[in-house]
Amino acid sequence: MGRVSLAVWSLFMNLTHQELLLSSYNSAPMNDDDNDSLSNLTPHELESFDEESDAEEEEELPQEGVQSFGETALQLWRTRSGKLHHDYSIAGWALLVAAEVRQHASSNMTAEHRDAIERVVRRLHTVPCPNKDPNVLGKDIEEVIDLFWDEFTCFEKKTKPFDNIARWNTSNALQGKSYLWHEKYSLPYTSVLGFVACRVTSKTLGIGPCE
Repeated sequence: MGRVSLAVWSLFMNLTHQELLLSSYNSAPMNDDDNDSLSNLTPHELESFDEESDAEEEEELPQEGVQSFGETALQLWRTRSGKLHHDYSIAGWALLVAAEVRQHASSNMTAEHRDAIERVVRRLHTVPCPNKDPNVLGKDIEEVIDLFWDEFTCFEKKTKPFDNIARWNTSNALQGKSYLWHEKYSLPYTSVLGFVACRVTSKTLGIGPCE
């Protein structure tokens, strides 16, 4: 592009920018003094005036209703928490083997949590029940639930068959792979708890919502 063309293009852009700026100001009501003062401004001065006006408008914006990042995150959590706090995730939380979660579950479990866990045990033992443990076959569902709580007490207090401290320090326990831990150290030694724990702490049923 030649020098003449560049000069014409530059003049066109300056005039166009000035017209746009003037049209934006003309959209608001002005008195004659305002129009006279704006007509005497150069394009550069008009641009500076525009930036100052934008800054003033930003300062005048009301701050009410503006949330911080933390407040927004909490609001989103409250909106979705109902769908995450389902029976299976509560049962998974209660049966995780990570030390921090064990301590949290022991300190915060309520009657509502226990009711949710019982509903899971009941569903998993609905006929046809895949739990073929001989201590479960032929038992009433209430007896199965009672047996689960007996085994859960041993799990929570780390009494037999959960009294082997070395098992609580294995890589599966330290890495939070509770479903693998229960497959090795609960399922062969319990009649109900291991069967339930392997299902509710697996990635597809419990661990994701629980975390």
